[in-house]
Amino acid sequence: MSPRHDPQQVALIGLGTIGNSMAALHLSREDRVVNGFDICGRVAHLQGSLANPFFLVSACASASIIQVQGPESVEFKQALWAQVEAAAPASAHLLSSTSGIAASIQQVKMRHKTRLLVVHPFHPPHIMPLLGIVPASDTLPERIEFARTYFSVSDSRHRPVVIRKEIPGFVGNRLALTLLRKACYLVQEDVVDAWDLDTI
Repeated sequence: MSPRHDPQQVALIGLGTIGNSMAALHLSREDRVVNGFDICGRVAHLQGSLANPFFLVSACASASIIQVQGPESVEFKQALWAQVEAAAPASAHLLSSTSGIAASIQQVKMRHKTRLLVVHPFHPPHIMPLLGIVPASDTLPERIEFARTYFSVSDSRHRPVVIRKEIPGFVGNRLALTLLRKACYLVQEDVVDAWDLDTI
């Protein structure tokens, strides 16, 4: 299977802060149409090339990329991916915008587990250049390469990085937590005040 670098149809499942920001990233190229499915049912209508199908099935039916943003709940993600897989074309690429739940955990109820991988965005994704691509151990190599290439050409500012191994919190979150701990220590020890630390 050769990866398609410029898919026309993107389905975004979940239109909260991350979902809307991902929509902006996908729509940075004119050859994309994004169909959005609002998990919480808060969005009545969206304009331009961002459509809002009422049913999950219609959001996924013709998509070449399906990207899920939703609650950080294992049960939720496992159930949702089973529904998405049933509605999606066999060729569709399945991406999860989670901040910490590994693809190998999310894929448990899927029939074809090799299709799913994590694309860990940093907030807000359409501005922050780093995207962590975190496959499961059984994710097909061509799926990984598709995601890396797709986000590289979506916006020249973006730098998708493939993480070789699943670990809790992924790599970016672990580095951020280390920095946060050190920042708290420096303020607590009166090395610097919080205001100036934010400036640094």
